[in-house]
Amino acid sequence: MAAWVAGFAQETDADYWRTLRQLISYDPDQVQALYATPHSWTPFAVQEGNHRVVQTDLSRWDYKHQVLESTKVPNWRVLLWVKFIEAMCQLRPKSLFRVLAHPDPLLRAGMRWYSNIGKRVWVYEIWQWLFHDRRTNRGPKLIEFLKRPWQPGAVTQSKRELPQPWHAVTDPLFVSRVNSGKLATVKTEAVTLS
Repeated sequence: MAAWVAGFAQETDADYWRTLRQLISYDPDQVQALYATPHSWTPFAVQEGNHRVVQTDLSRWDYKHQVLESTKVPNWRVLLWVKFIEAMCQLRPKSLFRVLAHPDPLLRAGMRWYSNIGKRVWVYEIWQWLFHDRRTNRGPKLIEFLKRPWQPGAVTQSKRELPQPWHAVTDPLFVSRVNSGKLATVKTEAVTLS
């Protein structure tokens, strides 16, 4: 099983072709494609704030629908690339042989089950894209859509704080007159262990 993420705003056709070649080099039996989804609580949303949203229905922000407008590849072609890559990886003779004739019966049954589900999902996602998904041709910028006060691009890898060593944090729901003595002990133990 290999999973990969598509639908980044700056991807090109050449990027999709490289992705296909890379995935085939992993020799997966199954491929699961997900779409980049900039939820408001993630640094990715800040990073992508100036890109346009094509899916304004938040119920479709489930990693299985394209959310960001692709600036270099039309959105319909993003879907074609994703479905093409899934099909090419999973319909290779070597992959099909393992699904049909793997020596371990439990693994073979699991792969067949997943393949049967995958076939239905593959068709369903195309059907949904064609007839049910409502995308915008020129949606709002992500920062406008999420109504966030942050500045796009403000969080970068170099400015991000490094993770700090673990330390006990007082939980206001946990602290009471009964537990206050126990909390001091927990803090002491946590500090001495680190």
